Amino acid sequence: MKKNILIIFTLLLLNMQAFAQEKSDSEQKTDDSKVIEEKVEEEQIPLAEKLPVLSRKNLIIYEFNPVKNKDGIVTLVEFNDLGCKECLQKSKEFYAQLIKENMRHVKVIYKHANSNNLNLVNQLAISGLVADSLGKFWEFKKQVGLKDYSNFDNQISLFLELGADKNKLTDLLNDSTKTLYRKIDADANYASSLKSKTVPMFYLDGYKVQEDLTIPEINEYIQTKVDGHLKAVYEEQNKYKMGKF
Repeated sequence: MKKNILIIFTLLLLNMQAFAQEKSDSEQKTDDSKVIEEKVEEEQIPLAEKLPVLSRKNLIIYEFNPVKNKDGIVTLVEFNDLGCKECLQKSKEFYAQLIKENMRHVKVIYKHANSNNLNLVNQLAISGLVADSLGKFWEFKKQVGLKDYSNFDNQISLFLELGADKNKLTDLLNDSTKTLYRKIDADANYASSLKSKTVPMFYLDGYKVQEDLTIPEINEYIQTKVDGHLKAVYEEQNKYKMGKF
């Protein structure tokens, strides 16, 4: 009798465990389905409908921040660390995903951000501003991403290779060091205030890349802005031909 009761109890316990597992699997599948559905729904939202609900950041841009394509239609702000090879590689990969034909219409602004927790300012960041004063920042940034320029003498050699005037370079290094450190600190402190530890990080017209906008959406956004601008320019140049006064 006891043996039969034990068998019945064991079977009942096994059934209860199987039911609990089945319920758990079912709930997990439901949760996974919700996540997938949410992702699909998010991907299906047209960019024009998505933009109005996003929070746009009005970034502070300092006069000393290096700028490329000053007359660009849209503004891309890059926070990065010239002393971080991995960060520069990620930057290179990011730009490689953007539509080249539209990049000539994008104003790019560079701001320094620390990639380490100690928030130490490295010499390459200072040299970056020196390069900007010499009109060679973007060439300098490209080269330090390719080779090791952590040695200051190598940085001097790079300046000269880029065509910098030796006397002007010497004056900048002798007279501007303290000022440059204050500028780099201002950039780094502002980057920290954005409460993001990601380096590099990018903002397109105030929208954070990979958080607000995906890479495909960035390309769509730039192309839409460029198309709109070119259309407006064309209409302005031809308004008399079209009978508009």
